[in-house]
Amino acid sequence: MRLIKNRPHYSPTDLVRYLGSPYASWYDRYALHKPEHVQCKDPEDAMSKTLAHRGYAHEEGVTEALKADGMTVAKPESKNKEQQLAETIALMHSGVDVIEQAVLSLDNITGYADFLVKVPGASDLGDWHYEVWDAKLARSVKPSFVIQLCCYTEMVVAIQGRQPESVRSAWLERD
Repeated sequence: MRLIKNRPHYSPTDLVRYLGSPYASWYDRYALHKPEHVQCKDPEDAMSKTLAHRGYAHEEGVTEALKADGMTVAKPESKNKEQQLAETIALMHSGVDVIEQAVLSLDNITGYADFLVKVPGASDLGDWHYEVWDAKLARSVKPSFVIQLCCYTEMVVAIQGRQPESVRSAWLERD
């Protein structure tokens, strides 16, 4: 959650947080307006760092697997989120095979989809459209994952003018 022109701007994660705890969501919004009243965050612990590292490594493995399948992978490069959104839309219009860390936005909700993968089928973009693929490092689907995927899909629909056939979780084969 962040303020843009003094208006709250949310992410799919913020929606999931609200569903889990309206108080936690309220507190996050309070912290935007009154940061001086917010206590310091807990320091990052070793387990959180390890899990984050494994998640990033998993996502990188999915990227490498997509490249090994002959797909062209592109990623928005700007540091500014608004420019990243514009780059994501331009990449979608160009028809690149895969967009990694695609920035998507609709109304006052913005987020990063792990991957947008080009599939055949007419849309406002051309003879292709995109599906949202996620690279969660989990053994089973959680409701919060589905909510995020639904949010990203609605954002993609607003750009490409059609509903994708599916969303997917990008799993790597494990030995």
